[in-house]
Order: sequence, then C-alpha cells, then structure tokens
Amino acid sequence: VHVSDPGRPEWEGFASATTAAAAGGVAVIADMPLEAIPPTISVAGLSRKRAVTRGVIRVDVGFWGGVVGGGLLDMELLADAGVFGFFAALTDSGLGSGDRVSLAELEGALQTGAGLGLPVLVDAEAPEHLLAAPEPGPDHEAHLDSRPVAAEVAGVAAVVGAAGRTGGWAHLVHVSSGEAVQLISEARRMGIRITAETSPHYLTMNAEEVPATDSRFKASPPIR
Repeated sequence: VHVSDPGRPEWEGFASATTAAAAGGVAVIADMPLEAIPPTISVAGLSRKRAVTRGVIRVDVGFWGGVVGGGLLDMELLADAGVFGFFAALTDSGLGSGDRVSLAELEGALQTGAGLGLPVLVDAEAPEHLLAAPEPGPDHEAHLDSRPVAAEVAGVAAVVGAAGRTGGWAHLVHVSSGEAVQLISEARRMGIRITAETSPHYLTMNAEEVPATDSRFKASPPIR
C-alpha cells in the first residue's frame, strides 16, 4: 500500500488507509517506501513513518525499506530495524526523488537482500523503452502507448537475469502482461528465486472496457 505520510497526507494518510483496510476485512498492510517525505530509505525515515502511525491506525502496519541509487548502505540497518524487505524501481517514479536504480545497483541490492534473507520488490519497466515511447496523452489509448508491454517484458527479463546471477530473491510487483508471466514462469522452472504479484484490475478488466478519458481507470502499468 502506498501511504504518503509523512509529507503528503492529502494523497493518503495512515488513518484513511487503515480505515479502508479494516472496512474491507484486511488486518495487515505493508507500506511502500518512496512516496513519503522523507522516503523510507534510512532508519531515520522509518522512524518518521512509525511516528505518524501512532494513535491513528486501525489495522497492523509493516514497512518496506526503499533502495535508491547510491542507497544500498542502509539496507542492513533497515533490516535490523524491522522492515519486511526492500523495494527498488528501474524507472523514476516522477516524484522528483531520483529513486531509479541501475541494473548494477539492483544486483547489489539483491546480493545484500540474499545475505539478510529478505526479498527485494522490483517495479520492472525498462527505462530505455519508456524513454522511446510516445509522451502520455489525455486518453487511455495514449497512456497504453506511453507504457508499452515491451517495457515490462524487458524490465522483467533484466530482473530475472539479475536474480539468476546473484541468487537473490526478486519479487515483481503489479505484473500486467501475459508475456511477462511467461518469462517469470520459465525463470522459476530454471530454479531462479523470483516471485510476482498482480492486481485485480489487471485480471478482471481489459483496455477495450476502459472509458477513454475516465481517470478513475488510470494505472501504471495501464490496464491492457
């Protein structure tokens, strides 16, 4: 769950996020690390996160630690402080935090995670494919063009390779295409330690059903 407090509570705070979770029968949420100010990339950032939960949460809350470019030194400290694991992205989030990791940095994170016995979650869209894609436009078709399947497939292939070389546990988030699932399945058959998740909207909807300019259906990666 992306809770943006501290720093951006108007996007989503812990009171609203955990109230919604409780209403839906969810007893535990795991907070993603990079959308708060400061992000959860250090023990100090984790402490700030924990502080804003006090007295407002309605379900149990755990935390992922963030890995950003040049930020690998804090992984062991964050693990000691109790994070569930780590999150890294192959592309910038667009929040201005410079959070993208290179493939070499991802391999370093996977090696460190393996030593700690913890997974590294990865947002796997290849940046070179996104840079080559058209700029996003005002409708769903344009959004699809700006986040092509090829970007996810190339990103997943890169993560599979990194996990295979390091022996680390990579967990791919919000997988949105059948082609990516095929790569993941093949990697698992080869014994590479890789897991994945998707989201209900990728399983229950397709692009043809999305109203052209209804932003309630916007997701990244897009509904395909």
